[in-house]
Amino acid sequence: MDMLKLTRELCGAMGVSGSEEEASKAALEHLRGLTEQAYLDDFHNVIGIVRRPREGEKTVLLDAHIDQIGMIVTYIDDEGFLRVANCGGVDRHLVLAQQVTVFGVKPVTGIVATKPPHLTTAEEVGKAPEIDGILIDVGMTKEEAQKLILLGSRVVIDSQFHGLMGQKIASRALDDRIGVAAILRALELVRGK
Repeated sequence: MDMLKLTRELCGAMGVSGSEEEASKAALEHLRGLTEQAYLDDFHNVIGIVRRPREGEKTVLLDAHIDQIGMIVTYIDDEGFLRVANCGGVDRHLVLAQQVTVFGVKPVTGIVATKPPHLTTAEEVGKAPEIDGILIDVGMTKEEAQKLILLGSRVVIDSQFHGLMGQKIASRALDDRIGVAAILRALELVRGK
């Protein structure tokens, strides 16, 4: 199992909290070859059974999260800007002026809007807006946006998978997806035992 390739694939799958379908399906494909039974439940949990336990036998559970932090669209204003809420612990300081993908009817690219310096008050300098003050510009009118973006659509910051010095990596969703990759690797190591 190529752990780097697996981790890249898992991190690249969309899976904001409450909308983990794509990430779950990616993990399920790898799990199928490592377990007696593998399936998704109604909540998109990925479940694999290596071997059914015998009466009185102890069982072992390997568990990891597969979701990622993001935002959720709560409102489209009259100018077509999207208002959002947290879906996980998004650091508001990091989202300003970032490119994002909104997963509506189809993926839509947007930019987190920021107040220009000449309109920023002295009190606002260096402070991140509250999450309900963040606007995403998708370059559409309200009517155009409403056709492609539903309230409840998930939003992720467009961050790519990067190799750093040596064997280090950086990616969105890495904290949860690396746990999934570790479980898949552990199952590969004990396969047939």
